[in-house]
Amino acid sequence: MNLTDKIEPHLTSEDTVVRQFALEAVSTYPSTKREWPVRLMNKVLEHPEETINYSSALMNMTLTSEIIPLLVEGIEEGDDLNKLLLKRLAARLPLEVKIENREALQNVFSMEEWSFLTELDEAKEEKLELWLVNHQLRLELSE
Repeated sequence: MNLTDKIEPHLTSEDTVVRQFALEAVSTYPSTKREWPVRLMNKVLEHPEETINYSSALMNMTLTSEIIPLLVEGIEEGDDLNKLLLKRLAARLPLEVKIENREALQNVFSMEEWSFLTELDEAKEEKLELWLVNHQLRLELSE
């Protein structure tokens, strides 16, 4: 049994001290389980007063598109502090996830942010295309 298996039951413990210790431990642990962000985000929705504790642990986890509906719900229903914390969490989503889920995240980011994210995504595609063309030319020259 590894650390993630041992600590998992304590992430949502009713004991505040135990839960806080577990959340602090996973916030610095390099590898967490894929389902943890969704599980912790569900706890944020159940207990909005704990958003600050759960969001600090979530900040260092790998976030996927699975968390987006929960994140949007938390932002829509949260108070100002929770909205800020959850918007910071949304900002940590990978660019591809943001672009793929633009419709769901439309109200999370401003028009200026979407413009920048779209430009960034397009630049990434252009750079990849240039790299592929250059790589193809090198292959042709080496033949």
